Amino acid sequence: MSLFDVFTKKSGDPNEPEDAGAQNGQAGGGAEKEISELNVREANLDRYQSVTGGPTMKQLSVGLWWVRNRKKIRHIVYGLIIFFCVVTVSYGAYGIGSYIYFGVAADDRIALDLSQVETHYAYLAARAAEELEFGQVYIFPAGDQSYNLAMEINNPNEDWYLTFNYSFVFGDKQTPVQPFYIMPKEKKYLTEFLYKSEQKIATAELLLSDVYWQRVSQVNFSDEENVSEFLDNHLNISARGIEASRRNNLSQVKFIISNNTAFNYWALDLYITAKQGSRLVDINKIQIQQLKSGEEREIIFIWPTNSAGAIIEVIPSVNIFDKNNYMPFDFGSGQEK
Repeated sequence: MSLFDVFTKKSGDPNEPEDAGAQNGQAGGGAEKEISELNVREANLDRYQSVTGGPTMKQLSVGLWWVRNRKKIRHIVYGLIIFFCVVTVSYGAYGIGSYIYFGVAADDRIALDLSQVETHYAYLAARAAEELEFGQVYIFPAGDQSYNLAMEINNPNEDWYLTFNYSFVFGDKQTPVQPFYIMPKEKKYLTEFLYKSEQKIATAELLLSDVYWQRVSQVNFSDEENVSEFLDNHLNISARGIEASRRNNLSQVKFIISNNTAFNYWALDLYITAKQGSRLVDINKIQIQQLKSGEEREIIFIWPTNSAGAIIEVIPSVNIFDKNNYMPFDFGSGQEK
């Protein structure tokens, strides 16, 4: 048999020699041997350890997995991004369309309703605060190149009080800035005492800053009170028995101050004025401490004034909206309220 016949003989030919089966057996045995060798190689690869600091087998496996699946992962990420964009654009388009079809008409209705609301300007004007009323600036020489300055101020509002800072200005000079408060319906004086000035002070102007208005509201008093009753109950402090005597260019002013309220006050200002008619001829100011409810206290005040024949007035003033100005009541045994 020629070499051509061997390679061209068909499988299953009855004339095939018997040694063909043997050859097939040897081929099968070779395949099993190759499989066994492959398993041995895989086992050896699992036990592989790098001795040069290179990647481990696990790292190589992860890298291989990434290379094989990179395209799929990229497609998944692209799909998520596309999905997010579609949802966002669709929601935005829905919002714009909804406003065009429904929101514009709703805005027009609201604008029309607002234009038909009546504004009661008379009511607002009646509740607005009236401006403070200021008198003239009085300047009194106090000796040794010093001056006393005073200006009357009146708050005509029954339900507004305010705090501010003030100073007097004359020429290029300015007195120190002082804090000030004025209660509703209160009339008292802005003052500066014993201001040193080498130049004569003939006229001065008032400078205000940090003006803060505040309305008296229901939170300030009980349901049984109105604003007027609240003010009367807290500001019922009076001076009586005012006597003035003069000796050696000094005036002694004596009076009794009465706290007719139900409250104790840590501090109370007293403006002492000397007037001839409606004209102020001199002024002073003192502060008394710890005036208790129902207390009557005699005050004797020495005043270097040339106000012979003037009428002496005492004007009490206390900030009733400052909670820190109220003294607690002492009920004994260390109990306070």
